[in-house]
Amino acid sequence: MNCFPRDTLFLAPMADITHAAFRHLVDSFGGCDYYFTEMVSAGAYVSGSPYEEFYTITEPNSTKTVVQLVGKNQDHLCRAAEGLSRRDIFGIDINMGCSAPEIYRKGWGCALMGNIKTAAGLIRACRSAIDEKKTLSVKLRIGEQDDPEYLVDFCRALQAEGVDFFTLNPRVRKQKLSRPGNWDFVKLLGKRLSVPVIGSGDIRGFSSFARKKENSGAESFMIGRGAARKPWLFTFIKHKLMDPEHTMKIDVKNTAEKFFQFLPGNLHLDFHLSRLKRFFSYYTGNLTFGHRLNNTIQNACSPDEIRNLVEAYFARNPGDTIVVES
Repeated sequence: MNCFPRDTLFLAPMADITHAAFRHLVDSFGGCDYYFTEMVSAGAYVSGSPYEEFYTITEPNSTKTVVQLVGKNQDHLCRAAEGLSRRDIFGIDINMGCSAPEIYRKGWGCALMGNIKTAAGLIRACRSAIDEKKTLSVKLRIGEQDDPEYLVDFCRALQAEGVDFFTLNPRVRKQKLSRPGNWDFVKLLGKRLSVPVIGSGDIRGFSSFARKKENSGAESFMIGRGAARKPWLFTFIKHKLMDPEHTMKIDVKNTAEKFFQFLPGNLHLDFHLSRLKRFFSYYTGNLTFGHRLNNTIQNACSPDEIRNLVEAYFARNPGDTIVVES
């Protein structure tokens, strides 16, 4: 059973992307239904790491924001979940899906899927620690291999301990993002669980969204890379569902400028250069000569240099200022 309205849209947690500045950019177009933060280290949060205040900003809309925690230490996860759940947020998510080698080697993310009993105990402890009015969710992958029964058993065990909804990126741990996920697993969990299952992965635009919706039967969707390239994508999908003929004119130059403006106050200055590079690695995909521009941006030494490169690009290519989403 899905307690979310049909076609509920979530912004995915993406390291170095879905920070508060980017969420403000998405929101400037009308936003999505719920925002996930980029993953927050539970250990760093409870130890008072100096940067954690920026990772845990919940603007632009706290009540629509889910804070994602990563780690394996039960005490750290519970203390972080308890403290963050006191805020005016929608809920807490436990990352059991990140397959990055540096995360997996620590026993975090997807590594937590290796033992059902341990994962269920962790969820039981976190559920008892957080405000009962806040949701507790889990984002995960299929696991080490295509084993549908193990995945169902794993999710049912966590569901029994109080998980309110799951988000599934339907890939095995070692599968790269360049290969499409198997959304049959989203359909499987949707039928076998009694809590909502959010489908995640490979939604780049309205056509791919429509295919996933039709083929999987999913009612709620999470978008990451597609939104990183097109921060207006959530709003476009919402309007397109109401009017199949809908088109949307986007000022991509102005959108880039807005992102620069959202950085101060939402990100520590130490992060501006790396986050700008990460953002434009996706965003330049909207431009005719975006690959060339992105190469120069990745070699830039300062935020001001990146800003100058972007301004110079549009001065040379005024026809790229506006794109039409159709």
